[in-house]
Amino acid sequence: MEERYIPKYLNAQIQLLWWELDEMIVLMAFVGLGIVADHTYIFAGLGIIAMNIYSKLNNQKQPGFFKHVMYRFGFWGKKHLPEYWVKELVR
Repeated sequence: MEERYIPKYLNAQIQLLWWELDEMIVLMAFVGLGIVADHTYIFAGLGIIAMNIYSKLNNQKQPGFFKHVMYRFGFWGKKHLPEYWVKELVR
């Protein structure tokens, strides 16, 4: 019988070195802005700071917290869903 790899957590995010994918996206966004602005090292440093702040906030909140924040400000979600502040639906 051949051995197979079984991950420790089935729903764990992809990791690059010791960072999770969403933290790395924050860093890469800042590096991308730095490339466009021709200040790569400055924006890479700001990206590391932003990544640390994001990871600390992400570890303190419930899973899916940032998706709710993005939905509230209109960056996430479907357009046919009601606004976040609607409590009752009336036909």
